[in-house]
Amino acid sequence: MKLILSIDGGGIRGLLPAIVLSHLQEQVNDQIDDGGGKPLVECFDLIAGTSTGALIAMGLTRGTGPVDFKTITEIYTEWGPRIFKRRAWRRGIFEERYDAGPLETALQEVFGNELFGACTRKTLITSYDLSTRQPVVFKSWKEEHGELKLRDIGRGTSAAPHYFEPMGPISIEGLDRGLIDGGVFANNPAMCAYTEAKRIWPDESEFVVVSLGTGQNTRPIDVEKAKRWGSIEWALPMLDILFDASASAVDYHLKQLIGSRYLRLQPKLTFVNDDLDDASADNLKDLKILATQVVHENGAWLGKVKTAIAQRES
Repeated sequence: MKLILSIDGGGIRGLLPAIVLSHLQEQVNDQIDDGGGKPLVECFDLIAGTSTGALIAMGLTRGTGPVDFKTITEIYTEWGPRIFKRRAWRRGIFEERYDAGPLETALQEVFGNELFGACTRKTLITSYDLSTRQPVVFKSWKEEHGELKLRDIGRGTSAAPHYFEPMGPISIEGLDRGLIDGGVFANNPAMCAYTEAKRIWPDESEFVVVSLGTGQNTRPIDVEKAKRWGSIEWALPMLDILFDASASAVDYHLKQLIGSRYLRLQPKLTFVNDDLDDASADNLKDLKILATQVVHENGAWLGKVKTAIAQRES
């Protein structure tokens, strides 16, 4: 059996899967080696991520050892408000909402000059190339991608349109690329991970996909207001719709393909602001509360994941 971990994009809401994984790590510690502990990353054969989920994925698999979950949580709470700080001066609607400098500084601090090819687990990251108008799926085991820096891939996969300027140009496979957020085609990268795993291990008959979302939007769009929107008013809602729709499409297809072996956890954002850039103290607090609730209310899901890990380890 091959076990796959997939983590969605979603900006500051990446705090949700980070906390869920932290709780899963605690339970794995109790389950394996009589509580002696084992890095959660070692329980998976392939780890995939998009945007904020990609940063978590690469943090877990970086060559110098996994970033512990306490540190990942602190990165969201400490760096989030700096990354999502509105520009003091902005050329109206003609400039991105945020300066990419704080994001690049955070990526430098976490990843330094580490190379993608040094990842300790097969790691898959999604982005989109403006130059060729094609999706880019970075694979740590692919020679052409292995020499790329983690911080550069992280910058590209998290360059959400309107929020941050594109990353690049960067030379990839002999071409100069301009990269934006992978969420424009695979906000839930689980299908990319599953199909790639099938190619890597063609003789394997059983794949289990553990898929972590960053929260399902519940805020409705007023139809009458939308009828009066122009291109400017549609900009941000359209991006949210695009991200949600691509994730839901993957969800549908994997449920049909592998059924109960697709272990999806996607909490509803009831009392949490669904904006991917709300790094206010109140919203960070609400995200932590929601993550704790999700863990306590999804014991059956956690049990299935632990069972899959135990089967893989046996």
